[in-house]
Order: sequence, then structure tokens, then C-alpha cells
Amino acid sequence: MSSLLNENSLHQWNSSNGAWLSHAYATSDTPLKRLPDILSFMRDNHVDYLFLNIGMVNENGTYPEGIKKFPRVGKFLNVVDAWEKSEGKRFKVFAWMGGELRPEEANHVDLNKPTKRAAIVNEAKKLALTDAEGSYIAEATREFDGVQLDLEPAGDPSPFEPMKSLMRELKAGIGGKLTSWAAAQLGEGNRYLWPAVRYHYMARYTDLICAMTYDTSSKNEADYRDYMKKATVDILQAVSGERWNNDHDHPRPTNGVKVLLGFPAFPANGNTHRVDAETIAAAAEGTLDAVREMSESDWSLGLLIGGSVYLYSDGTGDDGYSSQAKDWVEFREKWLGL
Repeated sequence: MSSLLNENSLHQWNSSNGAWLSHAYATSDTPLKRLPDILSFMRDNHVDYLFLNIGMVNENGTYPEGIKKFPRVGKFLNVVDAWEKSEGKRFKVFAWMGGELRPEEANHVDLNKPTKRAAIVNEAKKLALTDAEGSYIAEATREFDGVQLDLEPAGDPSPFEPMKSLMRELKAGIGGKLTSWAAAQLGEGNRYLWPAVRYHYMARYTDLICAMTYDTSSKNEADYRDYMKKATVDILQAVSGERWNNDHDHPRPTNGVKVLLGFPAFPANGNTHRVDAETIAAAAEGTLDAVREMSESDWSLGLLIGGSVYLYSDGTGDDGYSSQAKDWVEFREKWLGL
């Protein structure tokens, strides 16, 4: 870990970053035409993890429209496959599945019910495996490398045990492929925050935790930089168990779990996300502040593999998302040190 604390090499460790991709890549031919160039762009910006928005399951845990919900998903995978073979570079590509957990909402999926969890796993199988019964990607030349679940809100008082059960069932159902959970901000007090114990215990059941470290209501970049510094330390030490000195109930995870931190690049969202406050520059600087501060003996630091940009949309830069040049200039300069 000593290299992490060396200022000259500080930026070079984070070579496995991520980007969430919009639903447009699963529904439209237009962004797919730009996809080869976008993949080259991602490679050049040290992005290795791609999360394709498949959309939200319904209250039954299914996509009732089936392939009509994401008619270009196979073509997306084929374009990725062709580019990878041509360029000699392979991404880790995830099917990113969403769902509603608020009981008062009509499309709420009740994870307490094994049948609902089984339905989610079955949809994941059809997305992840070409040979699954009813596969959505049967004609694809490449499969997804894993599945990410983004089920919100997942904080207290949402029951946690069925979430852990779902992740165990998902891992088994998709043939041991990679799994990921999109975790809320670390904190306590409401359904939109994840207590440290949820970060710690979920780490045992998934390969990758992607923390949605944005929508913090920060009023300026300095506030958000401070938030990211604290969040980086707190999340890593929660996942590793260092927060509790790795006591009997909080041992180190042994499954190789890794952490990506969310870097915001999306339009303003009321008071929760101000584009002049929550910037990639502030996210990068806050995260690097934490890396500098954490002791080289803190095993937690080795869990962090990079930042994941939310959201890369159609690649035009016209809609306020992270396809705008400014966000990626900040990513390269502040985060990658390039």
C-alpha cells in the first residue's frame, strides 16, 4: 500500500474505474453507432467496468414486456464484442437492473417473498446467459460479465436479510458470474441511507459494491470534497470491518469484494444535486484526500479500485450528463492525473 501514499504515483493506482451507461444503448440504434468510439474513449480514460441500464423490474420482479423493454441489448453486446476483439481489450460489462422497494409504490417488489426474489434471479439469468431458457441475449456473441442490482431505497427500515438472500441466490443463478450492489450513501436515520453494517455484511454476498456517493445536498465544492473524503474512509472501513477493529462480528471479507465510488455527472436535481457543488473534480479531490490520510497499514484501502461516473448517456453531450467534455477533463486531470 505504500505506493498509494506516494504523491508521485498517487493517481496511477486507480486504473479500474466504471461508468453507468444510459438505457438508450439497450433501446436505440443511434447511440450504438457511436459505441465503438465510446469504448475507445472509456479505455483511454481507464474505465474497465460498464453498467448498462436495463430498466426496472415490476412488482413481480419481472420485465413483463420482455425483450421489448431492451430490444438492442444483444446488439449492444455484439458491438462490444467486435470492438474488444479488434482492440485486444476486454471490459467487465454488467446488466444493471433496477427496482422499487417503497411499499407505498404500486411497482414495489417485496423481497421478503421468495417468489419475487426468484423472479428477479430468473430475469438476471435471461440477461446474463445465452443458453438460459428464454434468454434475452441468445443471439449475442458475448455475454454480460455480471449483474448489478439497484434496488432503492434500501436503507432502514427496509428488511436487510432478504437482500442478502437475493444476492446469494443471484450469484448461484447466473452461474457464478460477477454480482454488484448499488449502495446508498453511508448514514443512518432514513430509508435513503445505508448504515455501516449494511455495507459490511453486503460485502460478503457480492463481488462489487458501487456506492452512490452523490445527491448529498452539498452547497459548494468544498462541502462536497469534505463529504467525499469522509465517505471514502467510512465506506472502506465499513466494508473491510476495520471500523470495528475486525472483531468477531466484523471480520475481513474473504471473497475479494471491491468498491467503486460514484462520481456525479448529471443535471441538477432540486437541492440534492447542484452541478456547481457536486462535481467530478470535488469527488476526485475528496477521495484522494482520504487516500492520502489513510494509514498504509489500513487494509481497507486495498478495496478501492476507482470511481464510477454517473451517467454516460448517448455520447452527444447535449443533455447535461457525463458525455460533456468538462466532466471528463476533470476526471482525467483530477482523478487520473493525466
